[in-house]
Amino acid sequence: MRLFLISAFLFISLSACLEEIKLDSLQTEERLVVEGILTDRSKFSSLKITLSDKPGAPKKNLPASGLIVEIRSSSGDVQRLRPDPLGTGSYFPENGLLIGEPGKSYSLYIRTSSGKEYLSKPQLMSLPVAIERLDYKVVKDPRPGLQIYTLTKDPAATTNYYRYTAEGFYIRNSIGVKVGFGDNYCCNTCWIRETAASLNIISDKIYNGKNLPENNSIFLPYFGNNFFQARVFQYSMSKEAFDFYQKIGVQLNRSGSIFDPLPAAVKGNLINSSYTNDFCLVFFEVSGVSSQNLKITEDGLNSFNTFYKSSIYVPDGDCMLRFPYSFYFSRPELSLF
Repeated sequence: MRLFLISAFLFISLSACLEEIKLDSLQTEERLVVEGILTDRSKFSSLKITLSDKPGAPKKNLPASGLIVEIRSSSGDVQRLRPDPLGTGSYFPENGLLIGEPGKSYSLYIRTSSGKEYLSKPQLMSLPVAIERLDYKVVKDPRPGLQIYTLTKDPAATTNYYRYTAEGFYIRNSIGVKVGFGDNYCCNTCWIRETAASLNIISDKIYNGKNLPENNSIFLPYFGNNFFQARVFQYSMSKEAFDFYQKIGVQLNRSGSIFDPLPAAVKGNLINSSYTNDFCLVFFEVSGVSSQNLKITEDGLNSFNTFYKSSIYVPDGDCMLRFPYSFYFSRPELSLF
């Protein structure tokens, strides 16, 4: 089980000697779950608030109605957010875009209908650091996929903490649906979306002003038969966010023996101003973000092509029905990003 958790859900690239972090004791009461990130690019910013009666197990419903949600900046600006009327738990600005400015600090404020107030400590939004380029290697073991390597030059003037995520798209084919007369078929080429399941964070403590290590990579599964497109995100996050994600790593990296401490609630950074033991789960992150796209043609994926072009992997019917959560895209040579 330990090896499965490590390989499937967690890869932490920690290059600095880190202080021990004390985990909070097991929590069982109902808590707000805040999953949010504010970046300098609005399309990568998001905020979702749900309710959990057990740590790490958000309910599907919204929290108590009447939440007041604000993002406050060090310059005195206050941006009020409204809930999604569809009941997804997501929040959106009443006016403007959900976006921050590097060099400013931001806090998230929540007030419940019962009068409880939660406020995160201000986090400075760092300047995004550009990804110079991406490289990749096709791998088959333990799972087929691509190991994508980021090449980044760390700036020497500041202390930096990075977090990496990625999404990739590959094509799966079906026979399709016959349209009209002759041999015309529709909906036989679909894109499948994969996201990186691992947690990848790194400090520049021993790489300050240098290239980040070459083994700083992200794995994306691949079960397609030709084109592959990927986008890697590099978040320049705060020390507080880095410590939080390290704490997540400590939780998931336990051996699982009977002598281990009980699982702990991972304390978020929104604290009740009147009662410090009342806190929200998960984290509100403030980061500058950069991204880089990677497009791989059929020539770079030869080791997969024969295998996945076999008729056993090409089912009948509409590919969007045969491959759940996929989408039809008639021109695979065009960029998805």
